[in-house]
Amino acid sequence: MTPFRFALSLPLLCLTFTAQAAEGLGAHVHGEARLQAAIEGQSIDLILESPAFNLVGFEHAPENYAQAARIAETVQWLESTPLLSGAGCEITEASASHTLTEHEHGRDADHEETEAHEHEHEHEHEHEHEERGGSHAEFEVSQHLSCDESPLASEFGTLLFDRFEALERLDVEWVSDQGQGATTLTGDQTRFTAE
Repeated sequence: MTPFRFALSLPLLCLTFTAQAAEGLGAHVHGEARLQAAIEGQSIDLILESPAFNLVGFEHAPENYAQAARIAETVQWLESTPLLSGAGCEITEASASHTLTEHEHGRDADHEETEAHEHEHEHEHEHEHEERGGSHAEFEVSQHLSCDESPLASEFGTLLFDRFEALERLDVEWVSDQGQGATTLTGDQTRFTAE
């Protein structure tokens, strides 16, 4: 994947959120994620940070093919679907990474878990993981959007809540040469104006 060339936008984004970074990203909270946007001209650079649980439903290495496929499908969706829609914006570059580790699984169909058993096992595994104090798995997504019109004062929406039902809250922060702003989106409120 080609590294992002954020040009002037990334320094703007970094400078604006330096104070927040110094305070840390905050607690790893299931149901919550953060989206940062740097707007310059007719371009938007986006960074989404989310607990893996919000996007794939678990925070451990995939334990079967269904879980591995869920991760692959999620990465594909995140790299091909604009995190923000509006102003005629389209993805020109994208990258999605995660901290879920992979290990090999046998190919014997007799060992495939049923959906109900898989869900029960994931739930048990999450509790075991928390009790052991293990680290939490995260997704980080970067996108560069090119827009037909200026994103400033345009209304934006997101499909994240439609695609990921475990996501309950998205904190959106943006910066441009006109200033900065922030809002919180939920499943009931998925649109905002960057002005």
